Amino acid sequence: LKPDYYFAHEALGVLRMRDGRWALSRDAFLEAYRRAPGHANYALLAALAWMKAGKPADAKPFLARTLTAVPRDTVEWFMLRLYHDQSGDTDIAGRVDREKNADTRSRMLYYLAQYYDLRGAAALADKYHLQVRDMNRRGILEWRLNEWALAARTAKE
Repeated sequence: LKPDYYFAHEALGVLRMRDGRWALSRDAFLEAYRRAPGHANYALLAALAWMKAGKPADAKPFLARTLTAVPRDTVEWFMLRLYHDQSGDTDIAGRVDREKNADTRSRMLYYLAQYYDLRGAAALADKYHLQVRDMNRRGILEWRLNEWALAARTAKE
C-alpha cells in the first residue's frame, strides 16, 4: 500500500531470518536497502543472510557496490569490508571498541559475533553476543536478532 515504507521489508527480513529462510530474508533486506540506502545495516543483514545460506561468494558483488556508497571513515564501511573480504577482523574489532555511538557499537558487535559464528569461532561469537546483550540497546533491530541468537546458542548446550 505504501511503496516507500521500507520498514515492511525490514520486518519481513527479520521474520524470515528467524525462520531460517535465508534467501527470502536476503531479498527482503536487499529491498529495504534499495529503498533506504542510508541504512548500511540492511546491506549487512542481506550479506549475513547470503552467508548463512552458504553462499558468501554470491554476496561479494553486492558488497563491493555497497562499499562505494558508504562513507569510508565509518565503522559500517569497515564491517562491510570484513564481510566482503572475509578477513581483517582484528582491525574491525578495535574500531568497534572505539565507536562512540552506543547504537552503532552494539550493531557492529552483533555483526562481529555473527561473523565469528559463521567462521566457527564459538568463543568469540559468544563474547560479542554477550556484549550486545549487556549494552541493552533495545531500540535497534540487531538487539532482537542478538537475543534470538543467544537463545539458540543456549538451546544447543
